[in-house]
Amino acid sequence: MAFSPAPRTWADSDFVTGTMMDTEIRDNLNQLLIPTVTAYTATDYSTVATAATVTFTARAGRTYRISAGLSATQVSTGGIVSVKLLCDTALAVWIAGHAAATVTAGGAVPAIPAMYVMVGDGASHTFAVTIASTAGAVRVSAGVTMGCNQLVVERIA
Repeated sequence: MAFSPAPRTWADSDFVTGTMMDTEIRDNLNQLLIPTVTAYTATDYSTVATAATVTFTARAGRTYRISAGLSATQVSTGGIVSVKLLCDTALAVWIAGHAAATVTAGGAVPAIPAMYVMVGDGASHTFAVTIASTAGAVRVSAGVTMGCNQLVVERIA
């Protein structure tokens, strides 16, 4: 299956085939209407590392919601946790982190899912979630859903 960003120009004389329907209807609906969900890698993050990445073409005039959250534990020693949602390497939303908030070892690191809304411009965009701790490491909880430990992209209009 492949996504065709430019809609087909139909002629009155076109004979519609199954292949045309698959390409123009099924594939585009799958790409644009079913949310893309990428789970974070369940591991320990200390220095800045990317937990999940999604690249997609934002069709001009369409509205997209990108959301991400975190459920984790600070391990080994206390540190300042930083979780960011990036759009094409630029900061879109700082999900968690504070310059003076040290999370002690064994402490919970929750980040309420943050949402970023964008209007498509016809270009390809890469969204990523980065996680880091200034000391020790942040251990991402495995199997957490409901908007946490996932990067979700969905077309909403």
